[in-house]
Amino acid sequence: MSDARPIGVFDSGIGGLTVVKALRDLLPNENVSYLGDTARVPYGNKSSETVERYSLELASMLAAENAKVIVVACNTVSSVSIPKLRANVKVPVVGVIEPGAQAAIATTRNRHVGVIGTRATIEKWQIKGIEALTLECFLAAARAGVVDEVAASMKNNYPGLDWTKMVPYNLERMASHGERRAAEMEESADTLRELGVEPVMTMATVKRQRDMGQIGKQQSVRGALEKDGPAMLGAISAAARDRH
Repeated sequence: MSDARPIGVFDSGIGGLTVVKALRDLLPNENVSYLGDTARVPYGNKSSETVERYSLELASMLAAENAKVIVVACNTVSSVSIPKLRANVKVPVVGVIEPGAQAAIATTRNRHVGVIGTRATIEKWQIKGIEALTLECFLAAARAGVVDEVAASMKNNYPGLDWTKMVPYNLERMASHGERRAAEMEESADTLRELGVEPVMTMATVKRQRDMGQIGKQQSVRGALEKDGPAMLGAISAAARDRH
Protein backbone atom coordinates (compact mmCIF):
# COMPACT_ATOMS: atom_id res chain seq x y z
CA MET A 1 0.00 0.00 0.00
CA SER A 2 1.43 3.38 -1.03
CA ASP A 3 2.07 6.13 1.50
CA ALA A 4 -0.80 8.60 1.12
CA ARG A 5 0.88 11.32 3.18
CA PRO A 6 1.70 14.45 1.18
CA ILE A 7 5.06 15.73 0.04
CA GLY A 8 5.59 19.05 1.80
CA VAL A 9 7.17 21.90 -0.17
CA PHE A 10 7.97 25.38 1.11
CA ASP A 11 9.54 28.54 -0.27
CA SER A 12 9.95 32.14 0.80
CA GLY A 13 7.31 33.11 -1.77
CA ILE A 14 5.54 31.67 -4.80
CA GLY A 15 8.62 30.74 -6.83
CA GLY A 16 8.57 27.26 -5.35
CA LEU A 17 5.41 26.50 -7.29
CA THR A 18 7.71 25.59 -10.19
CA VAL A 19 9.07 22.81 -7.96
CA VAL A 20 5.51 21.72 -7.19
CA LYS A 21 4.76 21.53 -10.93
CA ALA A 22 7.87 19.44 -11.54
CA LEU A 23 6.93 17.09 -8.70
CA ARG A 24 3.41 16.65 -10.06
CA ASP A 25 4.75 16.00 -13.56
CA LEU A 26 7.19 13.43 -12.20
CA LEU A 27 4.93 11.93 -9.50
CA PRO A 28 1.34 12.45 -10.66
CA ASN A 29 -0.12 10.15 -8.01
CA GLU A 30 1.44 12.00 -5.08
CA ASN A 31 -0.27 14.63 -2.96
CA VAL A 32 1.69 17.85 -2.53
CA SER A 33 1.24 20.46 0.21
CA TYR A 34 2.79 23.87 -0.57
CA LEU A 35 3.60 26.67 1.85
CA GLY A 36 4.84 30.04 0.58
CA ASP A 37 5.94 32.65 3.11
CA THR A 38 4.78 35.68 1.12
CA ALA A 39 4.43 37.71 4.33
CA ARG A 40 8.20 37.72 4.90
CA VAL A 41 9.63 37.42 1.38
CA PRO A 42 12.47 37.87 0.39
CA TYR A 43 14.80 35.73 2.49
CA GLY A 44 18.01 36.58 0.62
CA ASN A 45 18.63 39.84 2.51
CA LYS A 46 18.03 38.39 5.99
CA SER A 47 20.54 37.00 8.48
CA SER A 48 21.32 33.28 8.64
CA GLU A 49 19.74 33.10 12.09
CA THR A 50 16.50 34.66 10.84
CA VAL A 51 16.38 32.35 7.81
CA GLU A 52 16.90 29.34 10.07
CA ARG A 53 14.11 30.46 12.39
CA TYR A 54 11.70 31.05 9.52
CA SER A 55 12.54 27.73 7.87
CA LEU A 56 12.04 25.78 11.09
CA GLU A 57 8.64 27.40 11.50
CA LEU A 58 7.60 26.47 7.96
CA ALA A 59 8.96 22.93 8.18
CA SER A 60 7.15 22.42 11.49
CA MET A 61 3.88 23.52 9.91
CA LEU A 62 4.30 21.02 7.09
CA ALA A 63 5.29 18.28 9.54
CA ALA A 64 2.12 19.06 11.49
CA GLU A 65 0.21 18.39 8.24
CA ASN A 66 1.78 14.90 8.25
CA ALA A 67 4.19 15.48 5.37
CA LYS A 68 6.30 12.39 4.67
CA VAL A 69 9.17 14.41 3.21
CA ILE A 70 9.91 18.12 3.07
CA VAL A 71 11.32 19.75 -0.06
CA VAL A 72 12.97 23.12 0.48
CA ALA A 73 12.27 25.04 -2.73
CA CYS A 74 14.18 28.13 -1.60
CA ASN A 75 17.85 28.49 -2.58
CA THR A 76 18.61 30.70 0.41
CA VAL A 77 17.14 28.22 2.89
CA SER A 78 18.85 25.35 1.06
CA SER A 79 22.22 27.06 1.47
CA VAL A 80 21.73 28.13 5.10
CA SER A 81 19.33 25.86 6.96
CA ILE A 82 19.46 22.26 5.72
CA PRO A 83 21.63 20.93 8.58
CA LYS A 84 19.43 22.63 11.19
CA LEU A 85 16.25 21.32 9.55
CA ARG A 86 17.55 17.77 9.32
CA ALA A 87 18.55 17.88 12.98
CA ASN A 88 15.13 19.10 14.11
CA VAL A 89 12.59 17.61 11.70
CA LYS A 90 11.72 13.92 11.93
CA VAL A 91 11.05 13.39 8.20
CA PRO A 92 13.61 13.59 5.36
CA VAL A 93 14.50 17.11 4.19
CA VAL A 94 15.66 17.76 0.62
CA GLY A 95 17.17 21.01 -0.66
CA VAL A 96 17.38 22.27 -4.23
CA ILE A 97 21.02 23.33 -4.64
CA GLU A 98 22.69 19.93 -5.02
CA PRO A 99 19.99 18.45 -7.33
CA GLY A 100 20.11 21.64 -9.38
CA ALA A 101 23.89 21.47 -9.67
CA GLN A 102 23.73 17.81 -10.72
CA ALA A 103 21.11 18.58 -13.36
CA ALA A 104 23.17 21.48 -14.70
CA ILE A 105 26.30 19.35 -14.99
CA ALA A 106 24.36 16.59 -16.76
CA THR A 107 22.77 19.06 -19.20
CA THR A 108 25.57 21.44 -20.17
CA ARG A 109 27.17 20.91 -23.58
CA ASN A 110 30.08 23.32 -23.25
CA ARG A 111 30.99 22.57 -19.59
CA HIS A 112 29.96 26.12 -18.63
CA VAL A 113 27.25 26.57 -16.01
CA GLY A 114 25.76 29.91 -15.05
CA VAL A 115 24.82 30.34 -11.40
CA ILE A 116 22.40 32.89 -9.97
CA GLY A 117 22.33 33.21 -6.19
CA THR A 118 20.83 35.47 -3.57
CA ARG A 119 23.14 37.49 -1.37
CA ALA A 120 22.74 35.10 1.54
CA THR A 121 23.60 32.04 -0.56
CA ILE A 122 26.83 33.49 -1.95
CA GLU A 123 27.99 35.51 1.06
CA LYS A 124 27.70 32.54 3.41
CA TRP A 125 30.93 30.99 2.12
CA GLN A 126 32.83 34.27 2.31
CA ILE A 127 31.62 35.27 5.77
CA LYS A 128 32.48 31.97 7.43
CA GLY A 129 35.86 31.94 5.71
CA ILE A 130 36.59 35.48 6.93
CA GLU A 131 35.70 34.39 10.46
CA ALA A 132 38.16 31.48 10.28
CA LEU A 133 40.96 33.66 8.89
CA THR A 134 40.28 36.33 11.51
CA LEU A 135 40.67 33.73 14.25
CA GLU A 136 43.96 32.41 12.88
CA CYS A 137 45.37 35.89 12.28
CA PHE A 138 44.59 37.26 15.72
CA LEU A 139 45.51 34.06 17.57
CA ALA A 140 48.94 34.37 16.00
CA ALA A 141 49.02 38.07 16.84
CA ALA A 142 48.08 37.36 20.46
CA ARG A 143 50.86 34.80 20.86
CA ALA A 144 53.34 37.22 19.30
CA GLY A 145 52.11 40.10 21.49
CA VAL A 146 51.18 42.33 18.54
CA VAL A 147 47.37 42.37 18.60
CA ASP A 148 47.11 46.16 18.69
CA GLU A 149 49.61 46.56 15.88
CA VAL A 150 47.82 44.03 13.67
CA ALA A 151 44.44 45.64 14.39
CA ALA A 152 45.87 49.05 13.48
CA SER A 153 47.30 47.66 10.25
CA MET A 154 43.96 46.08 9.35
CA LYS A 155 42.21 49.39 10.03
CA ASN A 156 44.61 51.17 7.67
CA ASN A 157 43.92 48.62 4.94
CA TYR A 158 40.17 48.53 5.55
CA PRO A 159 39.28 51.92 7.05
CA GLY A 160 35.56 51.24 6.89
CA LEU A 161 35.78 48.35 9.37
CA ASP A 162 36.21 48.63 13.13
CA TRP A 163 38.42 45.63 13.89
CA THR A 164 38.21 46.21 17.63
CA LYS A 165 34.55 45.22 17.27
CA MET A 166 34.83 42.78 14.39
CA VAL A 167 37.35 40.48 16.05
CA PRO A 168 35.32 39.74 19.21
CA TYR A 169 32.14 39.51 17.14
CA ASN A 170 33.65 36.92 14.78
CA LEU A 171 35.15 34.96 17.66
CA GLU A 172 31.82 34.85 19.49
CA ARG A 173 30.00 33.63 16.38
CA MET A 174 32.46 30.81 15.88
CA ALA A 175 32.55 29.82 19.55
CA SER A 176 28.75 29.74 19.76
CA HIS A 177 27.88 28.29 16.35
CA GLY A 178 31.09 26.79 14.94
CA GLU A 179 29.89 23.20 14.72
CA ARG A 180 26.69 24.16 12.93
CA ARG A 181 28.58 26.50 10.63
CA ALA A 182 31.04 23.68 9.84
CA ALA A 183 28.13 21.45 8.79
CA GLU A 184 26.80 24.21 6.55
CA MET A 185 30.21 24.65 4.95
CA GLU A 186 30.48 20.90 4.32
CA GLU A 187 27.29 21.17 2.29
CA SER A 188 28.82 24.13 0.48
CA ALA A 189 31.88 21.99 -0.26
CA ASP A 190 29.65 19.31 -1.79
CA THR A 191 28.04 21.95 -4.00
CA LEU A 192 31.44 23.24 -5.12
CA ARG A 193 32.54 19.69 -6.00
CA GLU A 194 29.38 19.19 -8.03
CA LEU A 195 30.27 22.37 -9.92
CA GLY A 196 33.80 21.15 -10.54
CA VAL A 197 35.51 23.49 -8.06
CA GLU A 198 37.89 21.98 -5.52
CA PRO A 199 36.77 23.32 -2.09
CA VAL A 200 40.25 23.88 -0.65
CA MET A 201 39.47 26.99 1.40
CA THR A 202 35.98 25.77 2.22
CA MET A 203 37.24 22.54 3.79
CA ALA A 204 39.88 24.45 5.74
CA THR A 205 37.07 26.67 7.02
CA VAL A 206 35.11 23.55 8.02
CA LYS A 207 37.98 22.38 10.21
CA ARG A 208 38.59 25.76 11.82
CA GLN A 209 34.87 26.38 12.45
CA ARG A 210 34.37 22.90 13.95
CA ASP A 211 37.44 23.15 16.17
CA MET A 212 36.32 26.56 17.40
CA GLY A 213 32.81 25.28 18.06
CA GLN A 214 34.24 22.56 20.28
CA ILE A 215 36.59 24.97 22.05
CA GLY A 216 33.66 27.33 22.57
CA LYS A 217 31.95 24.78 24.80
CA GLN A 218 34.65 25.09 27.46
CA GLN A 219 33.62 27.10 30.49
CA SER A 220 36.73 29.29 30.41
CA VAL A 221 35.94 30.33 26.85
CA ARG A 222 32.21 30.81 27.46
CA GLY A 223 33.00 33.17 30.33
CA ALA A 224 35.45 35.16 28.21
CA LEU A 225 32.89 35.75 25.46
CA GLU A 226 31.27 38.40 27.64
CA LYS A 227 34.57 40.31 27.85
CA ASP A 228 36.72 42.22 25.36
CA GLY A 229 38.74 40.92 22.41
CA PRO A 230 42.06 40.39 24.25
CA ALA A 231 40.36 38.36 27.01
CA MET A 232 38.57 36.25 24.41
CA LEU A 233 41.79 35.65 22.48
CA GLY A 234 43.62 34.69 25.65
CA ALA A 235 41.00 32.14 26.68
CA ILE A 236 40.74 30.70 23.16
CA SER A 237 44.51 30.51 22.78
CA ALA A 238 44.86 28.65 26.10
CA ALA A 239 42.05 26.25 25.22
CA ALA A 240 43.56 25.59 21.80
CA ARG A 241 46.93 24.76 23.37
CA ASP A 242 45.27 22.30 25.74
CA ARG A 243 43.76 20.46 22.76
CA HIS A 244 47.15 19.77 21.19
